[in-house]
Amino acid sequence: MATRRFQRSGAWHALAILAAGLFASVSAAGPSVPEPLRTQPMTSLAGQIEPGPARAMPEGVFLEHETGAAGVAGAAAIQARVANRGQSPVCVSGVDVLAWNVRIGDGWDAIRYRPLAHRNDVWYGSTYWTGPDWTRVGKDWQHPGENTPAVRQFVIPRDGRLSIAGRVAKYHADRNTDGVRVSIRHNAREIWHAEIAGGDDQGVEPRLTLEVRKGDALRFVVHKRGLIYCDTTRWDPVLRYADGETFQASKAFSTKSQGD
Repeated sequence: MATRRFQRSGAWHALAILAAGLFASVSAAGPSVPEPLRTQPMTSLAGQIEPGPARAMPEGVFLEHETGAAGVAGAAAIQARVANRGQSPVCVSGVDVLAWNVRIGDGWDAIRYRPLAHRNDVWYGSTYWTGPDWTRVGKDWQHPGENTPAVRQFVIPRDGRLSIAGRVAKYHADRNTDGVRVSIRHNAREIWHAEIAGGDDQGVEPRLTLEVRKGDALRFVVHKRGLIYCDTTRWDPVLRYADGETFQASKAFSTKSQGD
């Protein structure tokens, strides 16, 4: 899934897509997030917890918390109590025991993606970023894994009208293999897709134009159709604003850090 560093604008990233899941932003109130939860990876749901707004309490009434060990790794035990330190009895209609927000990136779909790690081996003419099993993203190619499609992500640097080009075709063409499914997603919405046969080294070229806003994500996804044999797919997306500013995946490819 996308982490905070993926919010840099005008940057390309290599990702693996995780199993689909819809997570609503939930809120509950009060203590700061305890250490066992605060130190969880950003790729976990616990790692997305942050303090939220608490319900106003009557004058003299306080909600107090104590945090202790839960006896389970990565967990915390929180005890809450309501104390009336005022001079007279009060009626409290409700208490938000915990006021925390669970931030799911810039939208529910962001939880589905996670960064890949760079590998210095050369494959199809470039080093590459890799994840589970054969999930790989190179300078101008992608290869899906058994359960994780390969994703190249671009974070939109400014509002405007953007065209998308760049032919996608099999890099390792073999008519005896089953080919790949490819798609382009604008945030959570699929805006283009195609099926490419195993022996198709000519492929197709998406020619799209759409309105985008700063911080939007464009994701170029390569997924297996059945097996992953010979699924290396050539795809070097080119994005161009109406005023001529252009971004090309291969020219921005980095071996050091994503988003450079």
